[in-house]
Amino acid sequence: MMLGIPQADVKRTRRALYAYLAVYRRYRQQLAQGWSPKLKPPLPGFEKAMDPDLIRKSGQKIGGTSMSPEEFRQAFCERVERKVDKLPPFGREIVKRKFLSPRQGYLKLNDLPSDTEVFLDMKSTGWHAEARYYEAQKAEAVQMLAEMLNLVIYDD
Repeated sequence: MMLGIPQADVKRTRRALYAYLAVYRRYRQQLAQGWSPKLKPPLPGFEKAMDPDLIRKSGQKIGGTSMSPEEFRQAFCERVERKVDKLPPFGREIVKRKFLSPRQGYLKLNDLPSDTEVFLDMKSTGWHAEARYYEAQKAEAVQMLAEMLNLVIYDD
């Protein structure tokens, strides 16, 4: 910590953002497939309760909104997309191609394209830059997106 200003831990922040974007990809896939959650069985003794989902442990808060799981996933995805759209154009394109959608013909949802694939694909579609510029812009876009999503982790 220099002059009382906390320093961001870039590595841990990047990991947190990657995990957050993995949730985004899963939600986007669930919305596309029309996935619906399995309802939890009521707690023993509360089978005849008016609304078993409202039964909580003492001290546990009940959510302030009455969003369905689908509405929550949709709002989550829209929030991420709004933040990505605020990035500078080159960084936005990198994040969209690298982190927001899996590789074509993927086997797993987290099968992402490599940096080389994204770089060459961007070059073939008219984004001309050198590899060093691409890496610098990617690092800057990742850090900016983490800050916009309040995911920055500071050193202790």
